[in-house]
Amino acid sequence: MDSKRTRRVTLARTLLQLGRVSNLPTVWTNCVAAAGLAAAGTSAPLPSGALVATAAVAMSAIYTGGMFLNDAFDHEHDRTHAPERPIPAGAIRAGSVFGLGLVQLLLGVALVALAGAHFGTGMDSAALASAVALVLLVVLYDLWHKRNPLSPFLMAGCRALVYVTVGLLAGGGHAEPALWLGSVGMALYVVGLTWLAKLEFRGLSLERVGGFATFIAGISLVDGIFLAVAGRYAWALVACLGFPATLALQRWVRGT
Repeated sequence: MDSKRTRRVTLARTLLQLGRVSNLPTVWTNCVAAAGLAAAGTSAPLPSGALVATAAVAMSAIYTGGMFLNDAFDHEHDRTHAPERPIPAGAIRAGSVFGLGLVQLLLGVALVALAGAHFGTGMDSAALASAVALVLLVVLYDLWHKRNPLSPFLMAGCRALVYVTVGLLAGGGHAEPALWLGSVGMALYVVGLTWLAKLEFRGLSLERVGGFATFIAGISLVDGIFLAVAGRYAWALVACLGFPATLALQRWVRGT
């Protein structure tokens, strides 16, 4: 019995590590920001908490699915450069990680479709198309990010499409300029973030400024700033809480 429990705990830890779940609060605050900006400057009511929560689950599935595929595609490279990762360490097979990653991506798209049908005026084709584009860009990044000078822009595009997908979902297929400006601003932040990741991989120490993981957590603060500028002060406070939440989770699962 103890050995079965140990295996279950080990598998759970492996899956959490593969999904980089410590970074999920930044995905959730992206969703809060996108929903809050979707109708900024209009008299339209704020989206319901249920819609935002459903969108957050969908985007979380796409995020973790992308992270699974990242490890699956990189497992040969990781045998030399990151042997502690779950696949080269022998904790799980690459084929299993591929399958689990694809299932999560499909689940995320399906949830966007269901949310559009349930909370909107029927199937929201704009949000669904954006979700499909997000998944395709995630897969492209996973396939092509090694030795690709454009990879920071691919990663930035993924975060921008999180904004766009959730914003279109919250706005019923329509989005105000604030949403587009927010998505561009987040993309610019992530471009800089991804370049920092490359520099740290090449040996640059970021410990004096809290380490690279702190910049990942900073995504939530950027979300909060966007919401505050748009006058969504309560939502901005909620988004800023993602910063300490991410830092706390990073002590449990490393943020990369």
